[in-house]
Amino acid sequence: MLGGFGVGQSEASAHAGNGVTGNRFLDLLGGAAASLLPGLESFRAHAGLSAGWAVFPAPGTVLARVLVLQDGRIAQAALIGAAGLVPGPRHDPLGRDRIQTLIPGLAFRVPAEQFAQAAAHFAPLAPALAEYELAQLCSAWHGLACAALHPVEQRLAHWLLEVASVAGQGTQPPVELPVTQAMLAGLLGLRRTTVTRAMMALEQRGLILHRRSRVRILDRQGLLQAACECHDTNRQRLAAPRAMVNGNSLAT
Repeated sequence: MLGGFGVGQSEASAHAGNGVTGNRFLDLLGGAAASLLPGLESFRAHAGLSAGWAVFPAPGTVLARVLVLQDGRIAQAALIGAAGLVPGPRHDPLGRDRIQTLIPGLAFRVPAEQFAQAAAHFAPLAPALAEYELAQLCSAWHGLACAALHPVEQRLAHWLLEVASVAGQGTQPPVELPVTQAMLAGLLGLRRTTVTRAMMALEQRGLILHRRSRVRILDRQGLLQAACECHDTNRQRLAAPRAMVNGNSLAT
């Protein structure tokens, strides 16, 4: 059991074998998961994640892949929820690629080497992983254009919608997200005062409510209209045909 939250290694493997972890990659492995991933265990993701593990968030848990600059500032590269995974440590000679927990919660993990072996033995998994990594890369590229070209208020509306969607709360108003202005400023590469002004603008329009380190989405349709085009672009990307695992479509 890990972090006072885990269901234990054997029970985690049983959940994976029954397809009930809630993580799309694990559940699409079906009954093969228990045999291919004998080291699978659950834990509570609540801070930075240790290297050497493949990590599979459960529903409601959101991770962020970030780039750490020399001065300690960070910038978000990708969001990872129950429809995705962290396949293991990336080759980064500078050591600036990190995985942080954005919304704490249940996740599953297995040694990265064991997951790599499973991908080699389970034929549909390799192309699915490749497609997932490509989708993440495309999202990162799109994020660069968004940061350079779109107004802060539109970017903030888009980010809130994306996090709600990744957390599995996209269509259930009111949605509450445990995020602070300092966190938003860091992930979006903005000054905190800039985030404060953008947050106030959205709040004055009745779209959100920000109280005590939580943001509540009050009007999702209004927030969609306030967001930049990137939100629609990402949704179209998710709707595109995906690699098939066990006859099921695999989205990011």
